[in-house]
Amino acid sequence: MKILRVFPASLTAAAITGWVGGAAAWAITSGWRDSSALLSSYDRIDQYVALTMGACIGACVLVGRARHRREPMPPAFGAGLLLGGVAALMGATYGLLWHRSESLPGFVIQRIATWALLAAFAATALSMYSRTLHLRSSGESLALGALGGAIAGVIFSLPGPADVWLPLAMTWCGGAIGLAAVGPAMWRAPVVVQLQPPRGRRHSLWSLHECAIESGWSMKWAEARVGCVNDTVYVYPPPAGAILDGYPLYRALPLTRTGMLAVGLTRLRVTLRRSS
Repeated sequence: MKILRVFPASLTAAAITGWVGGAAAWAITSGWRDSSALLSSYDRIDQYVALTMGACIGACVLVGRARHRREPMPPAFGAGLLLGGVAALMGATYGLLWHRSESLPGFVIQRIATWALLAAFAATALSMYSRTLHLRSSGESLALGALGGAIAGVIFSLPGPADVWLPLAMTWCGGAIGLAAVGPAMWRAPVVVQLQPPRGRRHSLWSLHECAIESGWSMKWAEARVGCVNDTVYVYPPPAGAILDGYPLYRALPLTRTGMLAVGLTRLRVTLRRSS
């Protein structure tokens, strides 16, 4: 758990939920045996796989993030299906529109580019399901998604049976999309607040309660409130007071470093990050 003090735990959770989404997509697509006109060509099969991947990965990633933020999960599930599915389908379709090379190296390059576009579009679309949008963080989601998708394309293009490499490529792509969709907003937020588990216990990925707070927003945690105004983080204790790094706190205080806030039996780790 020490590494979670350096990187928000939500990043690990997003990569794992994305991996689960990729595995679910592989299970669905591998069981498809329809040879009708719906999937009459390799391009149609690729589009079907991309749509399924985007929808499954998007639903898993956004539901997991909603759970960690204690936000309603049904809207996140629907948004993940729609945003992830449509964006992945658009990315794959755009890649398939390129002229298909007859040489093996050209075909492999196109295949890798298609995976990269699929992941980049899906990660960027999922990152936009947020209160605030930042061009720089969206650009990072696009770049990270493209990198992860390109690696998945390389895995799928390795010599050998496709049944071996396809599940590895899809699950890798899912983890990369999850990390790219959630990561930039987490590491660029001025403050990340995580509810600490009771002493002697650890949070699971499902019970994790962590949220990034952007400038202009605040959130109530166990009768206390943590907010950010003009990139300055403030801690607002309840009337009965709180304990900040072992010292009593009875009034609003700007936070200048990462600290541990205790309100009764509840402990919050408030992590400051460089805003950009």
